[in-house]
Amino acid sequence: MEALFDEKAKWFYKGEPTVIEKRFLKGQELKIGGENVKYCLITSGATWYPSLLEKDVERPGLYNWMRCLKGEVLPWADFQFGKKRLEDFDILHVNLAGSDIELPKKIRGALPRSTSTKLIVNLDFSLFTFQYGFLDQLELVAALLESDFCFAVEPAQAEILTFLMKTSGKKAEVPILPHPQDTETIKKPFPDGLFLPYEQRNDVIVNEYHRYDSQISIPVFLMQNLPKTASGVNFIRALVGYAPETTEKAKVLSSIIHNLEMRKCIEMLLPMQSWQTYMRFLMTCDLALDYYTIPVAGRFQLDTACLGIPCVSTNYSYNAMKLYPEITHDPRDIKGMRSSLERLITDPEFYAKTAEFAYNEVDYYSFVNSRDRLLKAMGLI
Repeated sequence: MEALFDEKAKWFYKGEPTVIEKRFLKGQELKIGGENVKYCLITSGATWYPSLLEKDVERPGLYNWMRCLKGEVLPWADFQFGKKRLEDFDILHVNLAGSDIELPKKIRGALPRSTSTKLIVNLDFSLFTFQYGFLDQLELVAALLESDFCFAVEPAQAEILTFLMKTSGKKAEVPILPHPQDTETIKKPFPDGLFLPYEQRNDVIVNEYHRYDSQISIPVFLMQNLPKTASGVNFIRALVGYAPETTEKAKVLSSIIHNLEMRKCIEMLLPMQSWQTYMRFLMTCDLALDYYTIPVAGRFQLDTACLGIPCVSTNYSYNAMKLYPEITHDPRDIKGMRSSLERLITDPEFYAKTAEFAYNEVDYYSFVNSRDRLLKAMGLI
């Protein structure tokens, strides 16, 4: 596989650390009434991974709230056994997934009634796949009712959560607050950031795999027999984010995916890895494809936008519609998606315009903007 890459990109395989991996970046200080906002993301012991956080602190999504608010992530046990006090924080945050869904009730029961501490919640994956986590729908409603503030990461989720709140007697509109992205760091030229000059990139089209919506066939069809690249060679087709799990469904998908690789429908298969390793590969690619058939926020589009990579997507991805409006299609519009891929390959001006638009618009998700949106929505600034 190393032969596919030029000399300047071989550091990827050596595993040399970049500057972004060597430091834990924290956001600017926030002040309310002259005091710093104290934020804590609380998880159960089952979902708390301190060793992973140390190795993967720049990964996007939920944990970036901790970084942009200069806060902490702590297990519930620290509060349960008196190591920390809930009322010492201004904002307590719980993601309503997995074993954390019962935490809002426990936190509310432990918080002093006179406290000004706010308990906020969000659900970090699509409500259309809620049942796959074997979570009780009534527990979700109970957790929502315990919160002072609830937010969603995409419109369909916001609408459903608002409906659940209102039908349960709590009249509250759930705002859309996408998770932050460290745009400032990622967009810097390598090695201080992850932006690689286009002349150092490779003729790779990358498709993101999603385990909760494991669409494989359509992306493979879309990537077949594409026009040749500007350098006159065929695109290398890559599949990233594939998770070799042990469930029966995963075993079936695993055999399908590896069969595609053996039949040369996909040249590169990169299993799920650390965010830094994944990004060091992604920054060398020219094109991206993301085929979702359930409503999601679309974290993949944040990564590609920061790196100036056009990403053909479906309109089930909220971030795709914001960042790539001209190349985002209904998932049934296979002809339109294929047309967008071909135009990006054959029309350099369209490629540059699409990449530049996303590269500029992704600052909407920056730490500063995300922080301000959250605090304004909560009425704290």
